Amino acid sequence: MEDERSAHADPVAPVPPPVGAGSGVPRWQRWLRCLLALLGLSGLLLAALPHALRLAGQTWLNRQPGVNAHIERVELNLPQGRLALQGLELRRQGEPVLQIGRLWCDLAWGALGQRRIELTELGLDDFFMTLRQPDGQPLELAGFSLPVSTAPGAEDVPQAAAKPWGFGCDRLQLRALRLGCDLPSYQGTLELVRTDMTALASWQPQQETLVQLHLRREEQHLHLDARLQPLASDLVGQGEVRLQDLQLEPLAPLLALAGIKQPQGAVQLQGHWQLTRAASGLLQLGWQGRVQLAALALRQAELALGPLDLDWQGQLRLQQSPESLQLQLDGPLQLERFALNEAAAGLQLQQQGFSWQGQLELKQTSQMLELNLTGDLALAALDLALPTADLQLRQEGFSWQGQLKLNQAQQVLELDLTGDLALADLQLQQPTADLQLQQQGLHWQGRAQLLPGELPDAGRQLWLAGRLRLPQLEVRTGQQHLQAQLRQLELHTEMQLPLEQPQLLQLSADLTLGPVQLRDQRDGALLSGWQRLRLESVRLQDETVQLGPLRIEGLEALRLAGASAAAVLQCRQLQLDELSWWGQRPELAVGPVLIDGLQLALERPVDGPFNLQAWQQRLQPLGEFAPAGSSAATPQHASREDEPAAPAPLHWRLASVRLRDGGLRLNDRQPQPPVQLQLSALRFDLGALDSRQPRRETAVALALATGQGGQLQLSGRCSPLDPLQQADLQLDLQHLALTDFAPYIEETLGYRIRHGAVDLQVKAPVRQGQIDLHSQLSLRALELGNLTPEQEERASAGLGMPLSLALALLRDGQGDIHLELPFAGDLSDPKLNIGPAVRTALVKAVQKTLQLTLAPVGALFKVGQLVGLGGPLALEPVPFVAGTAELLPSAAPQLKALRELLQQRPALRLKLCSGLSPADVALLPPPEGVKQPPQKKKAAAAAQDAAAPAFDSEVARELLRQRNAALLQRLGGDGGAQPGQLLPCQPDIRVQADPPQAQLSF
Repeated sequence: MEDERSAHADPVAPVPPPVGAGSGVPRWQRWLRCLLALLGLSGLLLAALPHALRLAGQTWLNRQPGVNAHIERVELNLPQGRLALQGLELRRQGEPVLQIGRLWCDLAWGALGQRRIELTELGLDDFFMTLRQPDGQPLELAGFSLPVSTAPGAEDVPQAAAKPWGFGCDRLQLRALRLGCDLPSYQGTLELVRTDMTALASWQPQQETLVQLHLRREEQHLHLDARLQPLASDLVGQGEVRLQDLQLEPLAPLLALAGIKQPQGAVQLQGHWQLTRAASGLLQLGWQGRVQLAALALRQAELALGPLDLDWQGQLRLQQSPESLQLQLDGPLQLERFALNEAAAGLQLQQQGFSWQGQLELKQTSQMLELNLTGDLALAALDLALPTADLQLRQEGFSWQGQLKLNQAQQVLELDLTGDLALADLQLQQPTADLQLQQQGLHWQGRAQLLPGELPDAGRQLWLAGRLRLPQLEVRTGQQHLQAQLRQLELHTEMQLPLEQPQLLQLSADLTLGPVQLRDQRDGALLSGWQRLRLESVRLQDETVQLGPLRIEGLEALRLAGASAAAVLQCRQLQLDELSWWGQRPELAVGPVLIDGLQLALERPVDGPFNLQAWQQRLQPLGEFAPAGSSAATPQHASREDEPAAPAPLHWRLASVRLRDGGLRLNDRQPQPPVQLQLSALRFDLGALDSRQPRRETAVALALATGQGGQLQLSGRCSPLDPLQQADLQLDLQHLALTDFAPYIEETLGYRIRHGAVDLQVKAPVRQGQIDLHSQLSLRALELGNLTPEQEERASAGLGMPLSLALALLRDGQGDIHLELPFAGDLSDPKLNIGPAVRTALVKAVQKTLQLTLAPVGALFKVGQLVGLGGPLALEPVPFVAGTAELLPSAAPQLKALRELLQQRPALRLKLCSGLSPADVALLPPPEGVKQPPQKKKAAAAAQDAAAPAFDSEVARELLRQRNAALLQRLGGDGGAQPGQLLPCQPDIRVQADPPQAQLSF
């Protein structure tokens, strides 16, 4: 090349050679030597640079106060862009604060021209560093305090570059990274076992990055496999995560920042997640996997939760934006045990098990909230204790299957709950009130809705419709000693309740109750019960209640414990067609009432009261019980100004009452002999009643039968609300056996009844309070037992004659006694006493009957003298012709009436006693063998022997016998007295007063 230049060059003088050119070394050799020297020097520098970097870094670290550092090795390969650090150990005050087993990175030099820092690989292995933060001090990393960040000033703000630098890494590997934490919120060691990340570049934000992470704390592991776009404006990621046995107790300081204290338990989760976060603020999160909580327990304020075992496996989808939130949850949830304690109220709750399988959807914006819950919910045994209310509750099980919808928008809340609800056994106790409740099973199937109000100014409406079934319920209350048992309750109901105006409640229901029993738990006695109750309709609306028809079957009450004990009251069926209540008026209307098969059993032991009285004494304390603090326990003394206005009077009306096939059984062991009475075929009818019309007449009818063929019938009209003003009743009693009531009659009258029956007809009209009673009393075949002298005297004293004589006079030809019992008086007179008045009327009826009977036969006493006279009943004497057995004509009417009376009263016994008069003696012959003394000697003879008769005694006796025979002939015979009715006396020859006559007496 030089030759070519020299050939075309102009001819000039030769150029002298430069100084030093005489060495003869070509230029290229010189450049080659320089290059070789430079390469050698660079090689020396490159060989010495890692050692220089190690020494420089180690020297700088050792110059720090209290720091002792050692770097084992530094590797540098500039052509490959590789830098590695190995064996770094940093101690402060003799304690290791930083250890690096190996750190390396590979740099792509070609990317620097594009203002990019691109690492093909970055790795860190066997790393340890301490993190400390003393109280009130900044955070220390590896013993070095971080400066407190301050807001940059205007002059510190860097100017925007033309093109920012980018950073990227094709592969990131972290192995065995440990952080020793001594922080206020956490103390312990965190270990990052493994982290792998690929394809991360700031200039490719949409590039997907693969991440694998394994974090461990002691025996707790967190595994994460993900595909992310961490640098994209719209964050997108998905992956797998597995958290194993995360213990909460070491996290106590960290959780304390949220007010959570004493955390215990472990958390495990495993599943797949998806995450998208847009630049607009839209966040979308998806999860499918399993979450487990084991023995979780914590405290927050006065609330203590746990231990809790939870297991959930399912799907979760969350979408959140600045304006709305949408959540979907699907999958089974298992809760093995659950405990909750609230110290302020003393609440203690323990749940043995909980399971839910279904779907939950939630949508929320600033204007509305929508919740949709569908699935199956089941709870195992639950125990609840509330010491402040002295309440203990145990629920054996709970299940719900259905759907719940909730919609709230602009202060309008709508709720729709549909499904089946089932409760297992429930036990509730309140020891202070000695209350115990046991419920065996409950099932609800229906729908509940909370809707906006449809009525004007009614606000929200609660609508409920469905069926409720309860197999068994038992309630015990010790203070009242009551025990209530209920079996088989079924309720069909539809209810509409305005929450702001509950008085506008509208309710309709159909209720059926199976066997119900109310017992005295002291001895098991039955207070009340029934076999079945059916209420076909219940309607509540605007303080108006309408019930009916109501039917109660198998009703019984007041029965002592024991298989042989009988109930005081039994009723085959009680039916009420309608019952209405208007609270605003107030007014009560009762429809037709039917009582079928009512049976009453009255018993009295030898040494006690009737069972009904004993039950009344037993039940009286129940009505007197009043809890402490009630108005009954603490009397109130209010001034007149504070006294409330008198309530409006209650008006009521009754359509009718009908009683069919009733009965009464009486067993009274106190009298001797005991009284056993059976009344059957009891019928009772009562017409309409109205409290506004107390004087309104209504129809009344009563009928019953006794055990020995007796019949009683009562009919007519009366005003039961004002019975003293208006009535027209008739009573007809037929063939009532007196032996059924004999002990009561004998106790009152003092004699024994062998047999007999009573017929009674009564007419009792009442007009303006004036009663004019007329009755016919008939005693049929009445026969008394033998009386003691004391009994005879006591009975005769009230009648004025011997009882047997009075009965004989009252009997007719068939042996029956008929009496008329009139009674009149003013029922409004407070001095009127019905009992004594009736007894007085009965005595007067007997006296009047005796007067009418004895007046024709010549009774010797007046009616007013009957009472208290006593002894035999004497009649007018029958006159005879002196010295003969011939009756005077004046005796004929008396003897005729007496003959008829004896024929009509076969039980009468007439005593005939003829006597001697001075007129008879004057006509009788002297004694046999005795001459008639001179007239002047009669006085002397009488003085000598006054006791000696002055006539023939045998003749006198014969005269008396003839007179008795004449009376027997006139009174007896056909159509007269029967044999045995006439009782002649033995002749008594004692001289009586004139005229000659015979004494007659019953």
